[in-house]
Amino acid sequence: MKKSSLLSILKGGSGLALLCLACSSNLQAQCSSDPLNPLTVNVTSPGGFTRSFTAPGITFATDTGFNWHPFGLGDFDADIRGCLRVDADGTYTFTLNSDDGSQLFIDGTLVVDDGGVHGPQVATGSAALTAGTHSFEVTFFECCGGPSGVDLTLPPGVSYTCCGYDLKVEVGYEEGGCSSSGLYCGNPDSSFVLISNVGPSAFVGELRLDGVSGIGLYGHEEVHDTSGPGFVLSPGSSFRLEGGDEASNYGGWNKTVCGPDNGFLLSISGAAGGLDVEFSVYIRIFIPAISLIQA
Repeated sequence: MKKSSLLSILKGGSGLALLCLACSSNLQAQCSSDPLNPLTVNVTSPGGFTRSFTAPGITFATDTGFNWHPFGLGDFDADIRGCLRVDADGTYTFTLNSDDGSQLFIDGTLVVDDGGVHGPQVATGSAALTAGTHSFEVTFFECCGGPSGVDLTLPPGVSYTCCGYDLKVEVGYEEGGCSSSGLYCGNPDSSFVLISNVGPSAFVGELRLDGVSGIGLYGHEEVHDTSGPGFVLSPGSSFRLEGGDEASNYGGWNKTVCGPDNGFLLSISGAAGGLDVEFSVYIRIFIPAISLIQA
């Protein structure tokens, strides 16, 4: 017999999670910035002046006629960050036009290099991208006087968007057998965690379950299951982590007397939707005693 128990308090951070039957929650971060101005521009001068503002796009050269001097600065560096929404899998070409140097990075990889000290100059580069949300960064510097500004031209099918992700976490168990008295159980259940990507962006990182020693008679400290590092959870897909019998309240590994057990530690570490995802929570599944007697 299979029953499901869904995590009810997965909101971020870490702590002890008590599970309930038929509950649901998502680990998510949506629209981390102003949706009308989703880009963050950090400006720094050689003298240490630092200021930030938000923007709807990167058209600072066109908007100012190559006379972009934010906060009245002459020489300065600008670091522009945000996320791109890609409509479909494919190879896309991006264009930078800047004076002086600029570079475009997508998901941490250099795509367009228009670096160096120069007048207004155009450079292009292409990247194979999957559908969904990708982080990007444009670095720019202005020195030595003269024109100043940077434009980034996006290809059709790519647009600026808010950074965010949405992962659904379900915790459950497959019920095993007990004696008629409900006091003795042999390998009574198999717990699991099902993680589904219900957002628009791929998750890249590691999904992992570790055993946790505690009050159980046969506690473990071991990796029960892991996706391995660098795992890609695409939008619309799921991954199941097997917890074994570590998480139930009536029986750990080779445990015979029904009673509180140790649980496990769920860790989600990686990136999705242009944001870092770092989450951990202790889990123990509480199963009503009546279910043991009736099994």
